[in-house]
Amino acid sequence: MALRDKMRGWVAPHLDEGERPDVVLIVLIRSWKRALLALALYAAPLAAVGALAGTAPILVLVLVAAVVGGIAGLVASTAGPRKMMLVRTDRSLMLLSLNPVTGRPREVLDRGPRDTAFRADPGFLLDRVMFGPYDLWVARRFRKDVRALSAPEAARR
Repeated sequence: MALRDKMRGWVAPHLDEGERPDVVLIVLIRSWKRALLALALYAAPLAAVGALAGTAPILVLVLVAAVVGGIAGLVASTAGPRKMMLVRTDRSLMLLSLNPVTGRPREVLDRGPRDTAFRADPGFLLDRVMFGPYDLWVARRFRKDVRALSAPEAARR
């Protein structure tokens, strides 16, 4: 079974009765609020460890290594881009959040009319798609789906 067919099946529980998905693609979204929060969480323990610098240098070195290693993992997990799914159905355009473990849709974040305007800017590895207030990034694998989304309604028929 092809990836797009699997994704259409995953989206089915989140659709209204009788609604069919036309285009389904995975997008990345970067949350700057999460990145700032991770940076604040990173800076606070380092300041506390710096206050202990006068006690025992080897202890401070071990503490710094533990704190930096743990916080680097936290920063990488919270500040990185999140995967979402952009779905155009026969009635609407939807943005769904994905479960980070299974990769399946979890909940509908935003829903707009099918003719919602958005802008697609092609890139080398990722295409940028502006959908309402969201700044989304689409992998090259879904480039033809982005073109299908941005085509005029008359050309889709």
